[in-house]
Amino acid sequence: MSEPTEKRPNSQDLAGEAIPPATSGGRAVSASPAGPHPVQTGSASGQPDTRSKEDWIEVHEELPRPTYWPIVMAVAMTLIAFGIVNSVLIIAIGIILLIVALVGWIGDVRDEARLRKH
Repeated sequence: MSEPTEKRPNSQDLAGEAIPPATSGGRAVSASPAGPHPVQTGSASGQPDTRSKEDWIEVHEELPRPTYWPIVMAVAMTLIAFGIVNSVLIIAIGIILLIVALVGWIGDVRDEARLRKH
């Protein structure tokens, strides 16, 4: 996800979630179970963190679009494994389905990469 860093990135490149900069002096950073924002646990001596929100940096994480191709590929591999035990015809159907799933999934990835460039 996001990792603390010592250097501050350019604010024009980042948008979205705010995270604190890297800690020093024995302070620990841990993820909060209630959300994606890190929680400062204070210094080793038990002192609370006194940094302001202006010291935080923003990080934008984008998830890929949902797709059915992984499920289709899993069905194809299951057919291939089932066909090894039963019939060459089932293996052939599984291989064809596997090729279709690979072409479809790679096509989706290429389309998504092309859209992110623009």
